[in-house]
Amino acid sequence: MHRHDIDRFGEWAPTYEQHWMQRRIMGPVQEMVLEMAAAQVRRPAAILDIGCGTGRLLRAAAERFPGARLEGVDAAEGMIKQAAATLPAGLQVHFQQATAESLPFPDASFDLVFSTMTFHHWMETPGWG
Repeated sequence: MHRHDIDRFGEWAPTYEQHWMQRRIMGPVQEMVLEMAAAQVRRPAAILDIGCGTGRLLRAAAERFPGARLEGVDAAEGMIKQAAATLPAGLQVHFQQATAESLPFPDASFDLVFSTMTFHHWMETPGWG
């Protein structure tokens, strides 16, 4: 992700969930992702959301997949701070700043990995087709 994009998303973080796109686009996309995930893996032990933004999808995943370890990464520090600040009390989700190209987890750490509308921000890395 380019530095300009990261900065822009970081600045957007405090109002990100109030944007019209959340209601019209992201909400329906995220609901479909959760439905498809549940059809594939009924009881995941661990879920990762790459480009988690403010954590909306992971908050919904906590309801759909109780007991799953939930991890979110985002390149924008502002998004991670907003995600942590708006996390309901008692909900266990771990957020950290990281990019898709350099994930801080060992291979095969997750049963489900989400990435909704973020792939176009990823940088090409060696070994990718």
